[in-house]
Amino acid sequence: MSQVEIPGRVKQKIDIVTPLPGPMSAALQSLSEDYEPATFAHGQVPFGFRRGSGVFVEDVDGNTFLDFTSGVLVANIGHGRKRVMDKVAQMARDQEITNSYNYLNPYRPALARLLMETIPDYCADLKTGKAFILTTGSETVEWSMSMALRHQWKTGHPEKNRVVAFEGAFHGRTAGARHAGGIDGVTEGYGLDVPDITHIPFPDLYRPAKHADGRPYTLQDYIAGIQKIDGASTAAVIFETYQGAAGSRMFPAEYLQALAAWCRRNGVLLIVDEGQASFGRTGRFYAFEHYEIQPDLLCLGKGISGSVPLAAVISRRDIVASQGGMSSTWGGNILSSAVALETIKILIEEKLTENAAKVGAYMARRFKALEGRHAILGETRQMGLVGGLEIVTDRASKTPNPKAAERIVTGCYRKGLLLIEPIGLGGNVIRVAPPLVVTEEQAEVGIDILDRAMAEAEG
Repeated sequence: MSQVEIPGRVKQKIDIVTPLPGPMSAALQSLSEDYEPATFAHGQVPFGFRRGSGVFVEDVDGNTFLDFTSGVLVANIGHGRKRVMDKVAQMARDQEITNSYNYLNPYRPALARLLMETIPDYCADLKTGKAFILTTGSETVEWSMSMALRHQWKTGHPEKNRVVAFEGAFHGRTAGARHAGGIDGVTEGYGLDVPDITHIPFPDLYRPAKHADGRPYTLQDYIAGIQKIDGASTAAVIFETYQGAAGSRMFPAEYLQALAAWCRRNGVLLIVDEGQASFGRTGRFYAFEHYEIQPDLLCLGKGISGSVPLAAVISRRDIVASQGGMSSTWGGNILSSAVALETIKILIEEKLTENAAKVGAYMARRFKALEGRHAILGETRQMGLVGGLEIVTDRASKTPNPKAAERIVTGCYRKGLLLIEPIGLGGNVIRVAPPLVVTEEQAEVGIDILDRAMAEAEG
């Protein structure tokens, strides 16, 4: 199947030129269904990606969409950045694109150094640590849990052989990462269950757990639950700074601060999974900075490179010293390391973290106003440029309304706004995550489309 020839640059505005889906996108959808496993269970629109520039993406039929996905929180610096493309072109011309494996290349150690420089000064132990460059977020979770267990064993605490994680978490789809997650649909039936991972409740104050007498949990109830963890047998606690797949659920600051303090008192390592929360996404370079906590191990991915596969674990130096050999076939490969270096430099030089905070605050105000306009919008959650719109049957019952959420995503698609399928434990949360280069004017266009799509879904 050949792509339509599209001259010139990607338009910097929404421009739908064919019925949706266009014929090329429909053909791609059919080809994928014949030869690939299903990527999404429901609700994904038939968008055939061609190219992108800034906050706009173009499909294979020449339709231009405003992107509120960032390629699932990857394209933090925007799509198709010329500086990155020029670097890749130069590397291709100079025959640099190959795999060096464990041999040194000019980019991997430089990337490790730059990553350490981005760690906030108050995290002294982590800032003087080391960065292990990998390929995917799942790898970082596997490695971080293994490193924590190994460190406890090497330092005389073999009894600390359990990992505590959270209900509703998503940490990847490899065996250990899958079972560290706390979403039944991700783990059920896959076997290889990991008995040494224990899940505790996420401190959900929108749909709180209930006491035996029916009283809802308060924040203090959730914090009290931390004290029930068996610190003597726990090697590490792992959590996402906000729960992405569960519906962009944000931790209360007081809870994470209490959890971090408990870990320090009990000699338990704190693993923070920022695969989708880092590199300016939440309005701070790292989302854990909002809570003023100090990770012992930090998992990074997605926005670290913006366009090519790369991930990393940043760890305290003494934890690294406890390990055996640490290597990965594609980890820190020449192309991905070079692209990540350029990506992080762009983030810093263009102050995109600050833009995420500024435009994110504007979006939060707009979304809060939409709560007053639409009865199906139960709650809006926003941190920088990531948010979740909770779609419900009604605000009183808070019953998830996945069908309405799918109608909204489809309605936005037909109006030129690209969203991923609804997320959340009930499949009813619309994730909003534009690239960090988005302006208030562009955000306004997208929110206006969401507003109209919600009205249509209610009608």
